[in-house]
Amino acid sequence: LLPKAARAWRLPELMDALRTYEEASQTGVLLEYILLAGLNDTEECAEALVDLITSARLQHAGINLIPYNPTDAGAEAGFKLPSDKRC
Repeated sequence: LLPKAARAWRLPELMDALRTYEEASQTGVLLEYILLAGLNDTEECAEALVDLITSARLQHAGINLIPYNPTDAGAEAGFKLPSDKRC
């Protein structure tokens, strides 16, 4: 989720909306997760993501793990590309 979007839509409400969509459409949702070295690319983060999906009772969610694509702005913020092993 984009930081600005996270301020507008809280995670519990977003997960509820995804579940409602799944139920109404009878299709799954695709969650896109950008991996940032040292920030959210650990086994614990992966387990937390699975727990989030499970606790939201999403039945057909897919996860697209996206390695961070370096940018000047990201470099200024200290973001780094995760290792291939983490992807």
